[in-house]
Amino acid sequence: MSKKIGVTLSDDAYVVLATWAAEQSRPDANMANHVLETVLYLSEQGLLPEIPGIIPLKEIATEAPGNLAIDFLLAKIKNSRLEARKLLILANHLNINPEVLLQLYNTSTDSKESNDG
Repeated sequence: MSKKIGVTLSDDAYVVLATWAAEQSRPDANMANHVLETVLYLSEQGLLPEIPGIIPLKEIATEAPGNLAIDFLLAKIKNSRLEARKLLILANHLNINPEVLLQLYNTSTDSKESNDG
């Protein structure tokens, strides 16, 4: 079964995509589909180098969201470092912007005074 999604590209990315599509006599949407499916396949096969901000689908599928949430909270409580990879995967599971989760992670936990009243 196929799924349809909407994608917004920057002007620069669109120019590249449209150029590739024209070179192969494909419609733009067909070229976008081809590029996306190719990148996803290569990622699944482990054939792409790690790119910051992009998580291979295997990692997203195999990491348990509950464990990631526990790791996040423990790191926050202990003021220890959480791997960026885990932060990105958790943000993906929670369907929130990774920058928002990073802001939450970096906020101070020194609210003890307000809770001890």
